[in-house]
This record gives sequence, structure tokens and C-alpha cells, in this order.
Amino acid sequence: MKTPAVEVAQVNLHHAVAASAVIASRFATEDLGILLIQEPWTYRGQVKGLNHNNNKVIWDLSCERPRACVVLKNDINYFCITEFLTQDLVAVQTTLKVDGRELEVVLAAAYFPGDNANVPPLEVQQLLESCRRKRLPVILGCDANAHNMEWGSSDTNRRGECLLEYIISADLSIHNVGNEPTFITRVREEVLDITISNRLASPLIGQWKVSSEPSLSDHRIVRLP
Repeated sequence: MKTPAVEVAQVNLHHAVAASAVIASRFATEDLGILLIQEPWTYRGQVKGLNHNNNKVIWDLSCERPRACVVLKNDINYFCITEFLTQDLVAVQTTLKVDGRELEVVLAAAYFPGDNANVPPLEVQQLLESCRRKRLPVILGCDANAHNMEWGSSDTNRRGECLLEYIISADLSIHNVGNEPTFITRVREEVLDITISNRLASPLIGQWKVSSEPSLSDHRIVRLP
């Protein structure tokens, strides 16, 4: 198992002010270096609540209500892969130190709309194919809006079947462990948030876990140590 020097987390903030404050506080006080965010709090097309002096926030500035963004600490060099920058997808390429050496890695946050017939969306498929061609490790944190018992859901629906078929055909890995729900309301618990990587990036993800820390969102924080 390779050991990256940067810790990564993913979470769907459900457009909530309080949830944004929680993850921003943890980002500022803990060793987190990169956040893969779905459904951030936004106002007039701007992502709010995540901007601080020690980080930068990347999202598609052209859309009215972005549903994906990536947060990185200021000391992390990166560039945004604008070819795959949309309302629901943000991908950055950065250099991580892994066991003392530098490695180019793509990290992406994605939201899979439940009303989109393509699972995963076409732009996500294109990103993953681009990384395959360029032999780049890629880690994708997403709210899949899809059920499959393969990643711990309580059942399997058609969207989950399609997504699993794609993952297998593209030779990707799912890093979810167990069936701890990532989405919780008063009436429902489910695993909707998943972490996907290609084979080059799989060794970079250690003990994937759903954190017990409060998120103040209906989704829980997922840690990728």
C-alpha cells in the first residue's frame, strides 16, 4: 500500500450553510488537504462557505448553481482540467508525494443527477477514458444517486446495475467498504456516495471509511486516508 502525504475527504453538503461550516472548520483544523464536494452551498452562482485564506475552491463559474467543487490547500500545486469542468463535475490534476516520490494524480468530484439516463454521465466517462489513455491515476468521489448492494446499498436498482456494469467494463475499482449508510434522514438510510478509481490509483486509497463525525448534512463525510 502506497502512502500519500495528503488526506482526502468527500461529502455532499446538500446546499446547506451549516454543513459547509462544519467541513470548512475540519478542513482548517485537521490534516485534510483536498475535499471532493457535491451540492455545495451556493448563492448567485458562487460557492459559499468554503473559501478561506488557506485554500482555494474550484467550480464551473459559468453555471448558475454548481453541484460539484474541489477544495485544495494553498500549498498544493494543481491545474483544473477545464475540458471536464461542468455543473456536475470538477477535475484537477495535482502532484502528490507518495512514499517520498512525486506522482501526478487526477482527483474529481462529481454529482450524478438522478434524472440523467447515462450512469455515469457522459462527461465522467470521458474523464475516466482520458485518464486511461494518458495513464494517469484518477480518484473520483461522487454522489451516484444509484443503489447497488455491491457498494453496500440496501438494494439494487436499474441505475445501480448500469453503473456497476460500466465500472466492470472500464476496469475500475469501487472503494466503499461495508454497508454503513452515507445518506441518512429521519425516514431513510442508504449508501449513495461512492469512491471510484482506476487501477493506477487504487493503491493510493487506504482505509476507506464513513466518518461518524457530524456533518449537518443528510450525507455523511467519507474519509480516504
